[in-house]
Amino acid sequence: EFAGLARHVIAGALHRFLVIEVAPEDHVVGFGMHHATSDGMTSTAFMVELFSRLLGYEINQDPPQYSDYWDFDWKNSEAYKAAEAFWRERMAGLEAAGVWPADRGNLPRAEVRPGVMLTVPPEIAAATQRAAEAIGATHFTYFYAVYLALLARLTGTDRVCTTFQSAGRRGKAGAEAAHGVFSNSLILGTRVDEADSVRALASRLRGEIREAIAHEIFPYHHVIRSTGVHPRFAINWYPQAPSAAGVQGITFGSINIVANQDDAALNLRISI
Repeated sequence: EFAGLARHVIAGALHRFLVIEVAPEDHVVGFGMHHATSDGMTSTAFMVELFSRLLGYEINQDPPQYSDYWDFDWKNSEAYKAAEAFWRERMAGLEAAGVWPADRGNLPRAEVRPGVMLTVPPEIAAATQRAAEAIGATHFTYFYAVYLALLARLTGTDRVCTTFQSAGRRGKAGAEAAHGVFSNSLILGTRVDEADSVRALASRLRGEIREAIAHEIFPYHHVIRSTGVHPRFAINWYPQAPSAAGVQGITFGSINIVANQDDAALNLRISI
């Protein structure tokens, strides 16, 4: 019930915290943060500070602030202008590359689309990890390449338009401890040749991911507005809930909300 509460963009409702006393030595702590002011790494930074204080660990008394990394004149910077040119060139011809074919795309769109959650057996997760390592790719890139091959077949196109989530903190020393929204969705328009091996596709995909990250100063909604490209297929990699790191009496967990929360026609979310 707590997790499902609406969070409106007003003071006092962006972050919510809950403490339940089950017994004198047994408590449940819950929290929820609005994406307007936080992202996944913000949640991690919050938990690190919370439990460091609880357990008496030393903490940074002068933690980094969001404003330490934010250039308030960023849209007038040369990096922003160069990134805009990059995205215009990369998105050319992709206006219709990220949609279902007509016979699939005309289906009624449900107001709320429940997600489908499947558990990957440990032996398959281990096998795909080994396969990724064998071709010099990360586990995420391996799954991304397989996903693109599937989408190419489903859409009947050799160029697939997708989006993935970037942490947005690369190259910002110490930013992993800052609270705020750094994350950004990045768009790829990847050519998929059925004759290619997964190794070849993953290799090409790895280069595209790196180039996209290098130009992420031009954010997702700016790319959409500037180019008219709006991908409907997404892939996201979610780390599992952190372990208690051997601290007796503490366990971590997260609430899985499987209802659709975005405008993607298909969003593959992987947690391994």
